[in-house]
Amino acid sequence: MTVGVLRLALIIPYSASLKDKRRVIKSLMQKIRNRFNVSIREEPNNSWNFCQITIAAVDTGPPNLSALFEKLKKFIENDGRVEILEHDIDYY
Repeated sequence: MTVGVLRLALIIPYSASLKDKRRVIKSLMQKIRNRFNVSIREEPNNSWNFCQITIAAVDTGPPNLSALFEKLKKFIENDGRVEILEHDIDYY
């Protein structure tokens, strides 16, 4: 079994406060958990329009995890409330 970790830096362009950011990120994280059955957490920061999230998943190997992470990135991009600035993937 292989553990994959996807780190994403996101911008929330329509956020005007920390409250707006929390609403968007909490909703997005719950949708991701429900749809993809992965572990997800937000990295702490006090910026109202920037967020970093880390997603972890377990599967039989890097090819399967890579396909899952591509689906996750497309899902996030299609959400429309956030934009992916950068991403990083590690396998353990």
